[in-house]
Amino acid sequence: AMTTDLISRNTQDVALGTDEVARNISAVREGVEATGVSARAGLQAAKELALQAGALKSEVDHFLANIRRG
Repeated sequence: AMTTDLISRNTQDVALGTDEVARNISAVREGVEATGVSARAGLQAAKELALQAGALKSEVDHFLANIRRG
């Protein structure tokens, strides 16, 4: 009976440990997903900024050309 109780407790401990590992894996997965979302948002912002910078350069070039012409 003592051996059976010990096996039962050990099995419960393993089950609890397995649940904790599963929760940790889930937390890591959520963190990775959040990081991916942030990275995609940052990439999109960088693309938009590059487009705006290109438009600004074009406007400045046009403005300077008009000034040169007098």
